[in-house]
Amino acid sequence: MELKRELFFSKTTRMTHFLFAFFIILAYISSGSDLLLLPHSIFGAVVLLVILLRFFWLFLGENGAKMSSFDLSLSSFKNYLLHYFSYKNTKPRNPAASLSAISMWILAIVSVFSGLIFVGAKYGSGFFGILYNANFDMHMIKELHEISSNLLVLLAGLHVVGVMSENFFKKTSIRKTMFDGKLHSDEALEQPNAVHNSIILSSAVTLVVVGWATYLFINPKNLLFDSSSNYKNYKVVAPTIAHECTECHMLYPPNLTNQKTQLEILKNLSNHYGTDASLDDATLVAITKETIDLAPQNSQFRFDKDTFLQNNQSLTTTAKWKHDHEELGDMWFEENKIKKTNCKECHSGIENGSITPYELNKYGRLLF
Repeated sequence: MELKRELFFSKTTRMTHFLFAFFIILAYISSGSDLLLLPHSIFGAVVLLVILLRFFWLFLGENGAKMSSFDLSLSSFKNYLLHYFSYKNTKPRNPAASLSAISMWILAIVSVFSGLIFVGAKYGSGFFGILYNANFDMHMIKELHEISSNLLVLLAGLHVVGVMSENFFKKTSIRKTMFDGKLHSDEALEQPNAVHNSIILSSAVTLVVVGWATYLFINPKNLLFDSSSNYKNYKVVAPTIAHECTECHMLYPPNLTNQKTQLEILKNLSNHYGTDASLDDATLVAITKETIDLAPQNSQFRFDKDTFLQNNQSLTTTAKWKHDHEELGDMWFEENKIKKTNCKECHSGIENGSITPYELNKYGRLLF
């Protein structure tokens, strides 16, 4: 006898499910490129909001949305796998679907927070920018971000396979459930009420999520992404460097390279990139002091790693610079008439000591 299909999941529950999947996919597609770090981070922040709304719905939603509808028993999961075709669900959701849903929420939270922590520690951006000058293991947090992200994608893939298997082998029409909210059941299910299943409520949730994403796109200088708290006004803290250096070129902030590099450059000002930039003794002493005070022992951005740049070696010839700009290529700079050494053409906060990808200007030109 074919089991009756009854409405169990409200429109709001289904909408949060789709929104979660949609922004996870966007976050994954936009990963792996500094040029896409801003949209990647925005999509991650939207995923966090969707999870937060879903957590609220665990308490405020219909029975199909509440934790009581999840079967999180490991013994049930084991029996489900061992007796796949004969297993009888004790709760509306089977153990595999229950555990995968909760696991994906947890992995998404870990992935997003570890990503924001990594960017905060590396570039001084956003809420975790306080870690910028800390002795922080960025490699460890980056690994955590990548592992949790990959596990999330893997689990999502297995979840899709499970849905297809249930639909094909067990004829549960679970694929339809994602769209109409109905479940096969041999006993009566408590249906969501008119408020829970309201199109107005599900639309409101969607508008909140889309509105949050839109706000982050049009206002990247927000608590999650802004780097200005770590800005330095070098005209104030390093007036000699700011005055003397900007007479010929843009201000290269002391935190771009390490102290050893910059002191080496100051020793060879008579041949400074093919120009005699010699200074009087008093000015040289002042610049040297400012350099020692402000340049880090180890380069924050690791352009020169543990060594110093050779005299007259440009940042743009380092492996780090080439790696970070390989997506653009030489032709891009030529077509856009941008001199490679004029960093502020793209990095709006560079002269304040910030090269976070969140602050890339000319964004359309960079991407297209």
